[in-house]
Amino acid sequence: MRAPYHFFDPKSTRDGAAQADHFIRTVRAAGYSGTKPGELPPVLDVESVWVKGKEVCPKALRAGQLDIFLKRVKSAFKVTPIVYTRASFVNDCMAGKGQAFKGYPLWLARYGSGAREPQSVPGAGPWTFWQYTESERVPGVPGPKNTAGTADRNVYRGTLAQLRAMANLGSTSTPPRPGTSWPTVKPGQRSVDVTTVQLLLTARGHATKADGVFGPGTVAKVKAFQKAQRLTADGVVGPSTWSRLVTTVKTGSKGTAVKALQHQLTANGHTIIADGVYGSATTTKVKAFQKAQHLTADGIAGPSTWAALVSR
Repeated sequence: MRAPYHFFDPKSTRDGAAQADHFIRTVRAAGYSGTKPGELPPVLDVESVWVKGKEVCPKALRAGQLDIFLKRVKSAFKVTPIVYTRASFVNDCMAGKGQAFKGYPLWLARYGSGAREPQSVPGAGPWTFWQYTESERVPGVPGPKNTAGTADRNVYRGTLAQLRAMANLGSTSTPPRPGTSWPTVKPGQRSVDVTTVQLLLTARGHATKADGVFGPGTVAKVKAFQKAQRLTADGVVGPSTWSRLVTTVKTGSKGTAVKALQHQLTANGHTIIADGVYGSATTTKVKAFQKAQHLTADGIAGPSTWAALVSR
């Protein structure tokens, strides 16, 4: 997946249209249409600028010019642009007035916060994409001495089917259920989600007693897993931890990850024995759940199915 990206650095209080036109010409010349498979909507980056080595608010920034830019780009490509920003920027540099971003998917940055999600943008709403780190080690990104280099890492608030649809990769014939997102599971909780976390930790090599109680032992295992994954080791299971914890299971799979799946199926009304074996009965239950959630009913429990299961 890919998308063109524009950093809004106003040189005057009236250059929203000029920046939009330059952006549209540039990305069209590069072959972007907004409708090709794998193309995400265009992104407008609105944040602080560097002046003499310091981050400062852009002096010429005006909400009306942002509105002009976004509407012009939306009209040109017939897709709704994504806005990359921070809630703190809107508060500090836009007097807390983010109405210009209302109705656009928000890509918000908040680093080192563990499960603490970015604050909603005043006047616009909560995040759709969360950039939770800028220093993730990613295989394939070159680093020093033949090591993996660092890159940004993000979480999408939704299902895989929704993300694929946004990127013109096809989805289900029926629109997917909106608003699906990973829950936050904290120390002290008792629930099937805690059992799921414990079983998935075991599947990931951090053996944990699956008693459904988020006690000190589970906290320690979660922190160890987070540390191994180079996440903030706060012991809270939020979107970034969930996205690393779940594992795709399918017909023929066996083990504690399958048990976790079976517990979630039962909790969602698709009762099945949690025997840790992904046989025909489990496949049937998964397909029924996927169909009910407007997901592709392929019987494979991947990230979108896991997200829908735990976001009851």
